Amino acid sequence: MYGAGKILIHPTCMFYVASACNPALINEDWPIRASEGTHDLVDAVAVESLAGACLSKDPELNITILRPCNVLGPGVRNTMSLLLARCLAPGADRLRADDAVPARRLLHVDDMAEAVVLAFERNHPGIYNAAPGNDDAYQTTVDVCDGRRLPIPSIPPPLQHLWSAMLNWNAFFLPHRINFPRCPVIVDGRLFRERFAWNPRRSPHDSFGRDRRQQALQGPLG
Repeated sequence: MYGAGKILIHPTCMFYVASACNPALINEDWPIRASEGTHDLVDAVAVESLAGACLSKDPELNITILRPCNVLGPGVRNTMSLLLARCLAPGADRLRADDAVPARRLLHVDDMAEAVVLAFERNHPGIYNAAPGNDDAYQTTVDVCDGRRLPIPSIPPPLQHLWSAMLNWNAFFLPHRINFPRCPVIVDGRLFRERFAWNPRRSPHDSFGRDRRQQALQGPLG
């Protein structure tokens, strides 16, 4: 393909739509459905789908697709980082004291950079999730960031979107992503960790804290 010896596609965990029907661990075989909920990822999904088709048709192209979990750290300005930088972070409304708190897997940006380097240097074409082996409760992460959770009530989606607009969440949290603080999206990264001998060495919480919020907001878009 135009003389390229290696092709690395770096999409996003947003490809896995947040849903209460998701399995406990989302592996690489789980279908990507981002285009069903939003139009801003349609092109990205199309690029990965094309890359996957080329990988199946011609393995000699050495195409590696690396889907990361939620990446956090200094300079990162993705959806989760912006949420956690706020004093009030939207979260699931626990109807009972024993209700499970939504969990996700978080990855420090430096570990993600090492994963990208390994994926490029080592010849293991395929589709991989990049994620640590441990989960982080969303509420715990909000607490570490010295934030407070603003519960999202169990109301129909149209009302959730209206509520989001009234609270001005649209400025940093688009309505179609409301389900991400409400539903667990736990990415299984065992395949990548085993095949590339990679293990995250940093806790994402290392980059959190009151004094680092402003630094995260002032960093370059990531």
